[in-house]
Amino acid sequence: MFIKPKILILIVLMFLGCGLTVQAGYYTSGILTSANLLSGRTVTSIDFFAYTVTSIPGGTGLRAQFSQDGSSWSGSYNLSAGAHIINLSPLNWSGPNFYYKIIFTSDGSATPVLDEIAVSYTNDDIAPTVNAFAVNGTSYPSVANINSAFPITWSASDAGGWGINHYEIWRAQDSGGAPGSWINLYPNAFSGQTDNPGPGIWWYGLHVIDNAGNCITEAGTHCGGVSSDSFDVRIVRGPIKAVYNTAPNKPVKVGDGETWDHCSFQDQSVPTFRWTYTDPNSDPQASYEIRIDNNSGFPANPDPTEFVDAGGAATSYAPSHRLEEWSDWMDWNTNYWWIVRVKDDQGDWSSWSDPDKFESPRHAYPWSGFTWLPEEPNQKEVVVFTPDETGFFYLWAVTLGEGEYADGTGPTNEEPHISFLTSDNRVKLRTTDSDAYSCESQEQEISAQLPLPEYKETPPIIWLKEALAGLAEIFQ
Repeated sequence: MFIKPKILILIVLMFLGCGLTVQAGYYTSGILTSANLLSGRTVTSIDFFAYTVTSIPGGTGLRAQFSQDGSSWSGSYNLSAGAHIINLSPLNWSGPNFYYKIIFTSDGSATPVLDEIAVSYTNDDIAPTVNAFAVNGTSYPSVANINSAFPITWSASDAGGWGINHYEIWRAQDSGGAPGSWINLYPNAFSGQTDNPGPGIWWYGLHVIDNAGNCITEAGTHCGGVSSDSFDVRIVRGPIKAVYNTAPNKPVKVGDGETWDHCSFQDQSVPTFRWTYTDPNSDPQASYEIRIDNNSGFPANPDPTEFVDAGGAATSYAPSHRLEEWSDWMDWNTNYWWIVRVKDDQGDWSSWSDPDKFESPRHAYPWSGFTWLPEEPNQKEVVVFTPDETGFFYLWAVTLGEGEYADGTGPTNEEPHISFLTSDNRVKLRTTDSDAYSCESQEQEISAQLPLPEYKETPPIIWLKEALAGLAEIFQ
């Protein structure tokens, strides 16, 4: 606590008689009203009024009254000769306003003499301190993620000794990554006050004002009263950035909602489900959950009969990575429904999509895989092709190179015979069943090598034969 020096105002009163015929010619009464003695000062308490009276002759008197507005007066204190103090603390006055009024009386023959007065007040020159500040439980410098009404909490202390008067919550909308224009959102706030600003990026600050009018912000900067104090530099508690996030929109199926792959896996049909992702805050998708069931009435939590899966940022799903489970779970010629929900990278989930109906095929599609022998033929050598599954309609095609059907077979035979005239060749097969379900294989590469050159044994030439015979006769 810091006590300001006394303000000394010397006032000498020489009153001349007024309204009465008196020997000395003094006025019989008078009133002196002061100006505001504390204007512009920071005052936390007005403590006492001091005065010095040189003399109060017989037949005269002095009284004092006090005010904070110059019109409403408190007390009526009789002054006596000498130096004295009037205790003003019971009035509980503070602030930069103080007036006094001196009332004198005289019998006209003499007058009292008031030499000086002083008013003593206490000045709080230490601003409060913000000890903690949080938005939705998040403290500076972290970013608060919000999506509904949330609390703003804090704690503060005042070492100046005169206590905290009130708190203010300030808010600004983001402007290029920094606070824009600040507004005093709650001029008389309390810790735990809630706010719900709506989607966007917001900044929150706190002002703490003590009873002396000293103000400090959450950042430790002075915002009124003293411009500095012995507690500078304070710990920075803000401002705190808050991202008000809105959950993604409910997904909507794309097109028919699903497409099918009937031919990549033998005896399997695998659907691919597709949906839209949109987010009011332009947050990217972080994950999804999908549920598939033969009942459109999905409960809040998946039941054991559902096929459930999850993934990341994709907006499509196919159960091909769980093929065996899918094969065991899905029945042919059955109605199913699927729903999906998505989550943004702020952790907020959308609502579930509307159930979308689809129907599984009546049965598996015909498999179009095949083999051939010999596996490494020579050119013009007959190659026999055999489908993996029999009993369907077939259509064979040489898609690269040149091949001729042999042995009376053709492209619609179950097991065609083909001889290749080129080294690099490709063949594919389309199979179709009686329900017009059809699959086409991948192209298979078949290399046909040139045949080895033919050779035969040739007898020695005649002259060499005769020469050898001559040599034989010599050595006989």
